[in-house]
Parts: sequence; C-alpha cells; structure tokens
Amino acid sequence: VIGNKMKRAGIEIIVDTIVENNTVHQLLSLSNIFENGSWKQENIEHFIGNHLPEAALSAKERNALIGEPFSILQQSKINLRQSTSTSKAEGSELAEIFLYGIMKKHYSALPLVPKIFYKQNSRDYAKGADSVHLVIENNDFSIWLGECKFYNGLSDAFKPALVSVKELLNTTKLHKENSIISNLQELDNLQSKNPQLTDEIKNKIRSFMEDSKRSIDTFKPKLHVPIFIMHECGITSSATEFSNNYKNQLVDVHNKEATDFFNKKVNELSTIHNIESIHFHLFLLPIPDKSKLVDWYQNSF
Repeated sequence: VIGNKMKRAGIEIIVDTIVENNTVHQLLSLSNIFENGSWKQENIEHFIGNHLPEAALSAKERNALIGEPFSILQQSKINLRQSTSTSKAEGSELAEIFLYGIMKKHYSALPLVPKIFYKQNSRDYAKGADSVHLVIENNDFSIWLGECKFYNGLSDAFKPALVSVKELLNTTKLHKENSIISNLQELDNLQSKNPQLTDEIKNKIRSFMEDSKRSIDTFKPKLHVPIFIMHECGITSSATEFSNNYKNQLVDVHNKEATDFFNKKVNELSTIHNIESIHFHLFLLPIPDKSKLVDWYQNSF
C-alpha cells in the first residue's frame, strides 16, 4: 500500500490484508462513516463528486481547468451524460467513479485511461476494463485494470464479476488494453502535474508496452486486477454508529466472503495462462440501501 488518504475522505478501512492462496490476493474492506445515528450518504455523494473528474476527464482537460472546480465538475457531468451508458440506471458507473477515488486516495494511482471520457469518443474504449491506472512505487510501475459491480447482495456479484474478469484477461482483450495505453498521450499530460512520473519511469513504461505488444506474457507480472463490489448489507442498514461491534461483524463477513471469492476465482480462471503471476484485489463497500444511492446518482448526474 503506497498511501492512505481514505480516512480524511470519511471512508474507514476495515480490512487491508493478503488472503493466503497460490497467488497474490488482497482484501480491502471499506466502510462509510455514520453521523447522528445514520449512515452518512452525503459523504459517499461527496466522494463520488470529488473523483468524477478522474473518470470523466482526460489529463489534458483536467490540467486546462485547474483552479476552476465548478467548471471541472460541469465538464465531467457533460462527458458522463454523453457516454450514454444504460448502466446509469443500475448505478454501475457510480461504482466505477468510486473505484477511481479508491485508486487515487489509497494507492496514489494515476488514471491512464479515464473510461467515461473515452466512452463518449470511441466505442473501443468502452470495452474492456472499467478503470485503467498506473501505480508508481520504488522507481518501478504496475498497471491496474479494474472491474466494478454494484449489487443488492455481495455473493450475488461474485459470478458476474469473475465472468467479466475472465473476459478482460482474454489475450485479445489484454492486447487491446495494451494498445490503447501505448497509443495515448496521457502519459505526457499526466507528467506535468505528477512529479513521480519521471522521464525515466515514462520511458520504462513505453519500452515495456512495446515489448508487451509482442507477448502478453510479459505484461501479466506487472498487472493488478482490482475488483470493486458495492453491495447492500443488512449489518450496515441496521447499524447506527461505527462501533467495534459493527466493525467486527464486517471483518468476519468480509473475510469469509473474500476467502470464498478467491476460491471461486481459482476455479473460474484456472485456464488463463500464468494466472499466478497476476495480482488480484477485492475491494468491498457495504451500503444500507442501493436504490436510495442510485436515485441520488440519477438525479445528480
């Protein structure tokens, strides 16, 4: 973990641990805060609004609007509406935006392919991963291809999430994502506002991507797959505060469900070559009422 600014955003980390298995599995369990005896939806709304630009604007657009927060938000909304995805009715794009916030706050990640921005410009960009990020650490880098689900029940999301991940890890799809990353000028635009993206790292990325065009096997050890699931939760809907009892209940449930998920992942993705070289992350965020959050999202964006 590179950094943790989630708490300052009002998001508590319940579990951040490696789940033992034959490959690298991480569980990141999150919780929203409570206030005056209620789950504070306003806090989630702010988190989504604050991180919409990372998902909806290119680095060039964000750079051009620095110092103009209202204009940034308005342009983000325009791009979101123009992406014209039917997933808005189900709230899955809400989960995509939230994932961009997790990647920025918890991993100091840089958005390489703002998916909502590119969905409105090319149908090719709408396919594949729900998010594409670059993480720089120890003078090296990794590529994070994200998958998001927003379901009424946690375990209900496991099968469709793994189906989507299996499709994402198809060799043809990985080559497509690689090609998109290689051909964008996003690295140059990101570099101007992110000093950690040095010329050395940028050249290393481009050299690596060129090599990955020849064999996707070289790409997999650099690849992380964060799978983010927002889900309705009875424990959360009945809670009135962020108490030790509430936290312990979530820890028990999320640890158990994560073990089940990663066991299913081993079975479902066993045919993927060199699957053990890919890092997998399960991000979980319980909410009390999906319909209420989706209603806010539909009316706000």
